[in-house]
Amino acid sequence: MTTIACISDLHEHLVDIPACDLLLIAGDVSFSFKGDLAAKQSFPANDFKHWLDRVPADEVVLVAGNHDQSIEAWGVPDGLRCHYLEDAGLELFGLRIWGTPWQPWFYDWAFNAPRRDGEEFLASKFDAIPSNTDVVVAH
Repeated sequence: MTTIACISDLHEHLVDIPACDLLLIAGDVSFSFKGDLAAKQSFPANDFKHWLDRVPADEVVLVAGNHDQSIEAWGVPDGLRCHYLEDAGLELFGLRIWGTPWQPWFYDWAFNAPRRDGEEFLASKFDAIPSNTDVVVAH
């Protein structure tokens, strides 16, 4: 049996995680907004990376959220001990996992669908999820 822990909305509060086979992180690792992106770019590469290195999970899957503007702007830093999924999937422990960060337009935050035709955009993202997927991780 595979033990799975699920979290989201850390907003830079790096909490204790129970020992598990698989940790799913469903977005909002950071708490960055436009104008503070340069300062927040260092969080994923430093504090978050060190926290991930200590997490007692065999595998970690990360999906970005609407506050993860540094990830949207610069991507996930190299060397993170996780599988970052952005409209992509993988198989771990016999589970087919798909991750997507998209949301309806909300202010000027990260991973927004376009204001115009946003519903069609989101439908195309979710239509891309393979029908044999076991777990969808979305913010």
